[in-house]
Amino acid sequence: MERIEQLRPYSVPCHDFVNEKNERRVVSAIIVPIGFERKNDKIIVSWACSKGLTCFDSSCRYSRASRA
Repeated sequence: MERIEQLRPYSVPCHDFVNEKNERRVVSAIIVPIGFERKNDKIIVSWACSKGLTCFDSSCRYSRASRA
């Protein structure tokens, strides 16, 4: 039987936040489920970060920089 995680927003410390001045600092972020898609009888969940539009860390999948 597959393990089912709770699909809810959660708060995390982000140690990789980079601001527009390229300064790295620790911030609190909220990760939330934003979309669901069925693929091959499985549910794929898409997530977003509350700091995604203001973060410039190119290695983070949620950040503005990773979408550029």
